[in-house]
Amino acid sequence: MVCFAYNIHDIIKFEILIKDRFFLRSYFYRFQHEFEYFKTNHVDNPDFTVEVGPFKPDTRGCYSLEEDQFFIKENYLYTRDSYKIARWEVEISDLDKAPVKVKVNPNFSGHLFFGPYIIDFLLRVKMNQKGYPFIHGSGVVKDGKAFIFPARSSSGKTITTMHFLDNGFNLLGDNFVIIANKNKVYSFPSSMNVFNYNLAPKIKNTLSQQALLILKLKHLLYKATCGYIKIFTPVSVKKLFPEQICNSATVETICLLQVSNKYKVDQISKADLVESLLLNNQMDAYPFINYITEFAYVYPDHWLSCHWHNLRSNYQKLVENIDKHFKVTLPRKISSAVLAELDKIIN
Repeated sequence: MVCFAYNIHDIIKFEILIKDRFFLRSYFYRFQHEFEYFKTNHVDNPDFTVEVGPFKPDTRGCYSLEEDQFFIKENYLYTRDSYKIARWEVEISDLDKAPVKVKVNPNFSGHLFFGPYIIDFLLRVKMNQKGYPFIHGSGVVKDGKAFIFPARSSSGKTITTMHFLDNGFNLLGDNFVIIANKNKVYSFPSSMNVFNYNLAPKIKNTLSQQALLILKLKHLLYKATCGYIKIFTPVSVKKLFPEQICNSATVETICLLQVSNKYKVDQISKADLVESLLLNNQMDAYPFINYITEFAYVYPDHWLSCHWHNLRSNYQKLVENIDKHFKVTLPRKISSAVLAELDKIIN
């Protein structure tokens, strides 16, 4: 068994333990860039541990839901789940203790999904429990001021981020940022998930010919399956921007990104912004949102069941301290002229 340890800004510490050599290789493929910024040799008293490999669940005394898809008892959840051709089983126990114990057993395809579907969201749940919620979006910094761009996938986060990095800004994260007390934000520089359509020149120049070929093959597979199989290529932001990662900053502006036919900027109320941040997080929470719902049906007062209520409250605390907040509609093809208009908001 091989153990990997991570420390997220001294707020959450966790370990991933790999039992199987195949999954060890898969782990490096998926996770060598995902948490590399926070990787450490050892952590004391981790908040949760994730054990990857075959296991035997302890379903004695459980409530059975959804025709035996979910088994739930006090501080315990077990389920078998799938996404397209990927399958996995997961057991979460000791929810009220430290460490929370997680066991995951994915199939050949499941190793691509158990990280973002289980580990990532469990991390976000535990961070929110401590008052440090994640925002699904990108973030850049200039002169100690942070500019946050909450957005759904394929809304232009990566293109927008690359534009500002090329113009002297520093990076908080391309996919997530962490909110601290009041209007302070922490970095979460996970890997950039690159597809053929968002391959910026700076990223392209760092990839090997083999990596570029694999990226093209993934795109061909995507087209051949009519979009059924969509596989990204993770790229290390630590290697891309070794001098441009910022640890923390004060939030100056929040620009909620959406996609339509033409560029447009509107004011957005604080109440609407909070709801948009919450919905964006929920839509990015599949399938863990189902696990929370099933668990809440049996134990509605548990801290895990109150995750969404607490997340809304944490977002409200952030937004009430921010005076500049906009809804920015980007066209499907983002031109240099559109990026220049976006500069005007930031400047």
